[in-house]
Amino acid sequence: MAKFFYMIGSSGAGKDSIVRYIRPRLSNDAKIIFAHRYITRPDHLGSENYVYLTDKEFNLRDESGFFLMKWEANGYRFAVGNEVLDWMEKGFYVLVQGSREYLPEASEILRDRFVPLLVTIEEEVLRQRMMSELMFSSERIEEIIERNNQFDISHPNLITFENSGPIDLAGERLLSLLHALSTCSDEVVLS
Repeated sequence: MAKFFYMIGSSGAGKDSIVRYIRPRLSNDAKIIFAHRYITRPDHLGSENYVYLTDKEFNLRDESGFFLMKWEANGYRFAVGNEVLDWMEKGFYVLVQGSREYLPEASEILRDRFVPLLVTIEEEVLRQRMMSELMFSSERIEEIIERNNQFDISHPNLITFENSGPIDLAGERLLSLLHALSTCSDEVVLS
């Protein structure tokens, strides 16, 4: 049964970097689809391949029942489309970046197909990375770290990836898991 991988973690934890690392390295046999999100944020810095929607467009799609999941974060609205269900029915595994706050709702929607992937990072490494990117003020960095400490993530299928070191360490671990799950017919134990 195809799984839905729901990648979560703090801003600055390296979720985009891990996805950029694994995408070109997946074997041709891996049946993985990276789902795009629909976001009411204009494209910025090419960080993620997502579909920008105005609030009006978002509302239209939402009211028309096009979204499987939707949430709000950082002043924007995010959604994942129902198309992922078709992909999973055809045997494809789906990976999407989600919201830690939305985790319980997302888990209820996909139940036994749902596998949360938590990207963690040491607090000082997170602080240094965000300072070096020059995208965040020191006040914003401290807000992100404070918010990060408020989450206690738990789920029976939770897989955690530490990303305080070189990107290839977390990237290779996730790559191995995705290859194992999507290329074999036997069920792999998630741990």
